[in-house]
Amino acid sequence: MEELYLEELKEKYHANISNYYLYLDLISSTLKRFLNEADIEYNILEGRVKSFDSFLRKYEVKRKKYSDPFEEMTDLIGIRIVTYYREDVDAVIKIIFKNFEIDFSNSINKLVNMEPDRMGYLSVHYVCRLKPENFNNANEKLAGMGFKFEIQIRTALQHAWAAIDHKLRYKTLVNLPKKIERKLFRISALLEVADSEFSRIKDEIGAIEQFYKKKISDENYHIRLDLSTISFYLKFNDKLILSALEKLQVYHYNTFDIAKEEKMEKKLLNYGLQFGFNKVEDLHQLLMLLKNNEDAINKHLDLAIKEKLRYLINSACTFFITMLLMLYEKEESLKKIYRLSDESMENVINLRKELLKKNEN
Repeated sequence: MEELYLEELKEKYHANISNYYLYLDLISSTLKRFLNEADIEYNILEGRVKSFDSFLRKYEVKRKKYSDPFEEMTDLIGIRIVTYYREDVDAVIKIIFKNFEIDFSNSINKLVNMEPDRMGYLSVHYVCRLKPENFNNANEKLAGMGFKFEIQIRTALQHAWAAIDHKLRYKTLVNLPKKIERKLFRISALLEVADSEFSRIKDEIGAIEQFYKKKISDENYHIRLDLSTISFYLKFNDKLILSALEKLQVYHYNTFDIAKEEKMEKKLLNYGLQFGFNKVEDLHQLLMLLKNNEDAINKHLDLAIKEKLRYLINSACTFFITMLLMLYEKEESLKKIYRLSDESMENVINLRKELLKKNEN
């Protein structure tokens, strides 16, 4: 009789397995859409369907609890969301509350319910069902199945602790002594503090970003030139710089977000300080000088130099670096750097005289 029933369980499991995976794909894509709409960054979003062996082990342990394990087992389908910061866990929870039906009787939030003097496994598990509005014509056949699924939410540090704790605690035949368990819980407490500190650091960085963002967006450029102000200035003036480059026929220009990966801001800062550029307004004045004198640039620079510029300039940083060198570098050094002919060097000198004279005025 027992073997017959187990065979029936196996048949029913495999009959449903394709629907479980379709449901998992729908849950994953739905969650990703909600998280992206809420602008919540996450480290991991992964899902799994419980294997039959795992299903069977859980059934055998809790068989007295289940009259229908397929209906009552709440984690046949599971999703894990790993966030970067503790406050993002709360933001994900709000999304789940808003968009899914919650089975609170089978859900656990250890961030709220754990006693204040206890440390250890910190995670959030919500057992959910999709709402009717989560389905569309493409997946309407899943709507009537009503599968429950579990969403687990934790921070990256909580995730790391849980993974290592599971490896040490459950992948051994040794019954851990209290002394060793306490060491694991001490590490958990340290990581909880670290989570708080990461959030605090993020808030401090955000405050600095808002300060620079307001200054630059208000075109208040009378601020010190440093790596942060350079980054904000270039980002907010990306289109203006692009328009100046198009007049030089530079067409392989990268947008700010791509160009930032080149880490050229430090080189630009060094050259700027070397040539007496101490404020962001100095950089802006240089840009406007170049933009307002495109005719002079085209008149003085010969084809050989223009071709070099088109090759060298591929971002806002390389644009400013090249122009700083063209206008302020010592003539002998500039000639060597760009391997200029005598004729090209003379053209650069004539351009310098015209632009710098206008800059003085």
